[in-house]
Amino acid sequence: MSIWSEDVTFVLDQLEELDKGGEDDQFKGRLDLEKIGMFGHSYGGATAYRMLLQDDRVKAAINMDGSLFGGPVPEKSVQKPLFLMYSASSLDVDRFEADLDEITPEEILKQTGRNREALEKDFYDLMSRYEKVVASGALSLVIPNSNHTSFTDLNLYSPLMRAKGEDTKQIHLLVNEFTLAFFDQYLRGTDDNVLEQLGAKYPEVHFQSK
Repeated sequence: MSIWSEDVTFVLDQLEELDKGGEDDQFKGRLDLEKIGMFGHSYGGATAYRMLLQDDRVKAAINMDGSLFGGPVPEKSVQKPLFLMYSASSLDVDRFEADLDEITPEEILKQTGRNREALEKDFYDLMSRYEKVVASGALSLVIPNSNHTSFTDLNLYSPLMRAKGEDTKQIHLLVNEFTLAFFDQYLRGTDDNVLEQLGAKYPEVHFQSK
């Protein structure tokens, strides 16, 4: 997480340099660095969350199905807009345990390099982090009939990647709508009721606002 965060910090630093520019630089004074948002999937989502916490330049962030890795979760609520989007399967405790039950302890060790107890400890720790951040005021959305790769293009290419009952195009549509509405509201200051309207439009995704 520290390496990825340093990568993003480097990019933000370079944007600031571009905005300063020289006399003939086409980007000089043209970047609105007061309205920087960040989003990502999986580790990218986890990185967006960490950057929201540690860099004042990032004003709002969306974490798409990324575990909240990195340092400890702040005791106080996140003071900037944060949106957690998850597939239902990623938060399914029963499925996690059932998957582990299907293979032997030896196979678990071979596949992961860790024993079952270590995997369970990590999973429940990450679940606790998720619940704590949502309880402290983050927006959240949980998509049924989806999995970790539902947020990517992979599930469009192969039905083998899809969750049972998944409508990949519909999932992409609603993720796009919620993403645009979130950044429009918190970076552009547009209608602050759009997210609530989308929650009513897609009741199956269990949208939770502050």
